[in-house]
Amino acid sequence: MSNQEFECQLPLGRITSGHPMKLEQTKNFTTGQPEFKQDGTPKMECYFQVAVPKNSEGLDVVWGAFLSAARRQQLDINGPFAWKLTDGDGQRKNDRTGQMEPYPEYCRGNWLFNIKSHGWCASVVRRTETGTYVEIENPAQIKTGDYVRVALRVSHNGQTGHQEGLYVNPTLVALHSIGDAISGKGYGANDAERLFGEMPAVAPAAPVAAPAPAAPAAPVAPNPAITTPQA
Repeated sequence: MSNQEFECQLPLGRITSGHPMKLEQTKNFTTGQPEFKQDGTPKMECYFQVAVPKNSEGLDVVWGAFLSAARRQQLDINGPFAWKLTDGDGQRKNDRTGQMEPYPEYCRGNWLFNIKSHGWCASVVRRTETGTYVEIENPAQIKTGDYVRVALRVSHNGQTGHQEGLYVNPTLVALHSIGDAISGKGYGANDAERLFGEMPAVAPAAPVAAPAPAAPAAPVAPNPAITTPQA
């Protein structure tokens, strides 16, 4: 059976990790080692995650596309099938402690769509004041924390068993509005107590005053000419 592609558009969501305009070398899922193509060049991918509120209008159309591509009647993200979808109200494994923990607060109440393309990035656009769309060329103009609309192409990956799942590729990303930046791996001040526990209060260091400029040296009077007395 051919892997039919289905298109849909995500409701407004927020980029919580990755970047829609940057390629990074893929890593082996088991070993964590960088991967290479047969010709020895790095295997590259573009990955980003978008959090969409669970009560968003239009999600029924998205579920229709996902179910059609998966050839299934029901969405069960807890099974072995790789939906490329995460429940923001669930838990994830902490790589440092090995313990399960809740997702950060900005993920809760959202479906997290894990979007990826191999070797290429979709175009990213913004709307101008005149109502036309222009392509964003500088990756610094979009970041985690910003709000976007994403057009997707979804298809079955052709695998079976525990490797069966979906390809969820971006076809176009539109920057909707600027949001507060999400730094690092998505942790913020609200997660500090859970990660580090109690720590002593630390006051910000007082600014160090710049040293006063040295007083200018007093001018030195020139030596008078020495004359030899005449005999």
